[in-house]
Amino acid sequence: MTLEELCKKCEICQSQRNKPPAGIPHPWMYPTAPWERVHADLRELEGQHYLIMIDAYSKWLEVHEMGTSTTASRTKEVMRRVFSFHGIPRRLVTDNGPRFGSIEFQEFMKENGVKHQLTPPYHPSSNEQPERAVQILKRSMEARPKDVLLDHRYV
Repeated sequence: MTLEELCKKCEICQSQRNKPPAGIPHPWMYPTAPWERVHADLRELEGQHYLIMIDAYSKWLEVHEMGTSTTASRTKEVMRRVFSFHGIPRRLVTDNGPRFGSIEFQEFMKENGVKHQLTPPYHPSSNEQPERAVQILKRSMEARPKDVLLDHRYV
């Protein structure tokens, strides 16, 4: 029996399996270099807000705790730190959340020469990479023993 056949028969594996996508994901062209296109999303998990960024080329995942503030100013502050380490991306893909659509954030993108691309409203599959990262993060947080504290520096 192959591993694939074994997983198909496993009730636990099947219960954790992702549902098929509701629609066809947006076909992105594969980037030619790291940090050429970065996908980002903000999510709340277990009462904390996180900025999730993923490089479309290398699939490098950055997860940063935002605390209780998800304003455009706080988002810019965290992104500025990420950009200082990895460099400024050519394109940033986000959803239409209020902090990403704000004039303050749009000016931040323009000042740094980043082409900011918003996904269509109500179509999270268009920004599939951070959506997948959120699933991975949720699963890892649910799988850890509840009495173990999560060290957010390493998430």
